Amino acid sequence: MKNVHTVSLLVANCAYQHHERLDGSGYPRGIKGDEIHYFGKIIAVADVFDAVTSNRVYRKAMLPHQGLEVLYAGVGKKFDNTIIEAFRRAVAIYPNGLSVE
Repeated sequence: MKNVHTVSLLVANCAYQHHERLDGSGYPRGIKGDEIHYFGKIIAVADVFDAVTSNRVYRKAMLPHQGLEVLYAGVGKKFDNTIIEAFRRAVAIYPNGLSVE
């Protein structure tokens, strides 16, 4: 991406970092904490939520509230709490048509 002149270096860097985790357990470089750009941390949360709430050939999609539970399980270790809370306020965890008791 960094060689595509219509994509800024910031965007390319954040895309590169979106699999990094706060505790250093991510990839490709294993960086942690403040070494990860704030936007990269945001993309990581969105990417994980999208991954777990989408159908895959090896498993069915989780419901949005289950995807949010996956994110909460990683708060402080994998993901930034402030980002998770902002994400929770912005995403519809109970989509239209779903019955909640």
